[in-house]
Amino acid sequence: IQPDFAECTLEVTPETMNPFGSVHGGAFFTLADVAAGMAARTDGRGYVTQQASVQFLRAAKQGTITARARVLHRGGTVCLIEVRITDEADKLLFLSTFNFYCVRR
Repeated sequence: IQPDFAECTLEVTPETMNPFGSVHGGAFFTLADVAAGMAARTDGRGYVTQQASVQFLRAAKQGTITARARVLHRGGTVCLIEVRITDEADKLLFLSTFNFYCVRR
């Protein structure tokens, strides 16, 4: 964690898989939401997810995936964050933007 940035990883295990043998979309979304929330909170305020837009680009079947969240805009009440999830070869698997609403100043 750094100002306006957070990085989280997820080890791909059988519990993270969908019936087709790749990481479940919900696991991708959860990893992205956690990373985005951590990045939002680097200003010391409290936030909740207000809106998210996601693009599933590529499947992951093994190894570790990494979410990197960067604050694109921080306003008085809303924080816009981009999250990119990549595999161990740094291939982009998932791209998202999150709006977080400030609930505690």
